[in-house]
Amino acid sequence: IKVLYFDLDHQAALPSGTEAEKRLGGRHALTVSGYRGLTWTLSMIPMNAALVICGSMLESNMHHHYLSQTHKWLLAMSIGTMSMCTLLQQTLHKGELMSVRVVKKEYRFAFRFVMSVLIATLPAWGWEDTFLSTAYFITAIIVLLV
Repeated sequence: IKVLYFDLDHQAALPSGTEAEKRLGGRHALTVSGYRGLTWTLSMIPMNAALVICGSMLESNMHHHYLSQTHKWLLAMSIGTMSMCTLLQQTLHKGELMSVRVVKKEYRFAFRFVMSVLIATLPAWGWEDTFLSTAYFITAIIVLLV
């Protein structure tokens, strides 16, 4: 009901802070066009699924004190998927808000795309199934995210 009534409505209510957005020319993806709003809404599905997988892998780490190679792949792919979904959601927004930043939009998106791919392929770099290796693996993900 929420998706059909609110998110896909072509006259969707503007998000909070709209006076600043109107003044600076920014618009939320739901108010730009129906296709962007639909894509933004549907991008929540893989992001939420990846969040559940990520949480279950971290829960497994708490019980076993290390991540197996399969768990590392699932964790890295889920975090990479979430990063790509947020990147997609950022591309759907429109406005001049991006022009006041120091780094251009294209460079920021390219950098985030590369970081997302690096995170998703992190298990291929050869990690052992030990506690110390798991700690370094999770630290590497955090460093790439920040």
